[in-house]
Amino acid sequence: MNLLESLRVGPPLPWAPPRAERLLLLLVALVALSPVFVPNEQDRSRLCLSYALVAGHLHDDTCFPYSVDRSRYGGHYYSNKAPGMSALEIVPAEAVGLPHVEHWGDALTQRLWAVRLFASGLPFLLCVFLVGRISEGHAPGFGAPAMVTFGLGTLAEPLAVSGFDHLPAAFF
Repeated sequence: MNLLESLRVGPPLPWAPPRAERLLLLLVALVALSPVFVPNEQDRSRLCLSYALVAGHLHDDTCFPYSVDRSRYGGHYYSNKAPGMSALEIVPAEAVGLPHVEHWGDALTQRLWAVRLFASGLPFLLCVFLVGRISEGHAPGFGAPAMVTFGLGTLAEPLAVSGFDHLPAAFF
């Protein structure tokens, strides 16, 4: 018996692949992850904190004045958002060369979409996958409708690439 088996409490999760799982994941991804939204205050505040974390501190007095979602304490500006999404966005923001908030222009939307795709779109797809697998394990034949319904028929779909932290939190 390994460590994970000794930690398990109760029966194992029901787990089975639904019919046409890969195709359905692809179709849900095409529909849910294709919108490209303009930058908003969530993005500014979270990415300012991402820039600050890369620099090794929590405040950024050059970036946060461009955001409405900020707090001021001890003469410095801070994000008023939880740091989880900002930490998730560090790697994709650096990978696509996302400019500092003060230099955001019209060409930014594709880069910002890529950051959102990694930080919230990937957890969205993982949630869709888990819903399909566990649903199929509980009720054979119902995994595929459950994953499509969750992916396209709930509020998970509009949040998939919105930059909000609801889906990463749901996944984790």
